[in-house]
Amino acid sequence: MHKPFDDCFSRPPVRCHDGVYYFDSDRDADCFDGSDVANWRDGRMKRNFHSDFFLNNPASRRLVDHIVGQATPMVEIACGPGMGLTPSVKQLAPAHLCLATDASALVIKEWKRYLDENEIVGNLELAQFSLMDIPFRDHTVPAYSSYIGLSSTRNGEAGHERALQEIYRTLMKNGFLYTIETWMDTKAMLRVFRETGKTPWSGLDSDQRAPTWRERFLHTGFEILSEEVFESRTLTADDNELGEDAERLGIEIGVFSKAYILQKK
Repeated sequence: MHKPFDDCFSRPPVRCHDGVYYFDSDRDADCFDGSDVANWRDGRMKRNFHSDFFLNNPASRRLVDHIVGQATPMVEIACGPGMGLTPSVKQLAPAHLCLATDASALVIKEWKRYLDENEIVGNLELAQFSLMDIPFRDHTVPAYSSYIGLSSTRNGEAGHERALQEIYRTLMKNGFLYTIETWMDTKAMLRVFRETGKTPWSGLDSDQRAPTWRERFLHTGFEILSEEVFESRTLTADDNELGEDAERLGIEIGVFSKAYILQKK
């Protein structure tokens, strides 16, 4: 692994295979299986790696431009099969040093396979760990990026709080968090769960209003340098099972997201 990242780790991995560190964090990962792998190998990873989606959206383009302008190593958290902002950064600055991470060993394994077999790309490393238990020393990471990685954190509000604390702990002073995070129409979501008889997601059925992402960031200690609307749309069947149920019932669930540039002071 590239020395700048290797120097950041606070503990040895559970295993190292083919240059990738694995920290046994699948308990915090999305539940991917063989059907997902088949989809990734059928062209999805290639499309994601070469997509200009984030470069064409003004809000996310400002994040990518700021990352490239800083020219400091960046860690992508909860990268998933899309790898977040990292492919866009590499399109603009191929030499930019990036570490793509996810809690799922399967995601990281498949990205390693895809990159080795299909791409000629340098300064792009991979590691498996959970953003609720980041294995970096305090004040060592120059920058993090995320595309709905925080929004997808398990364990409800406690998970969001823990992940943000871990990011803040490991960021250097004046380090950056570039993130696009999302929220959905809670009333419409609960209506779908009620009409399907399914159990609402953790924390969703609480009577207490969930904090906004702005409130979460400020509470953690971040300074908000930029906050901009990224997307406003309706949840679809292509998103997840909830979207499938909503379409079948004819219930529109609004999905909203903002792009943030945050700094640790």
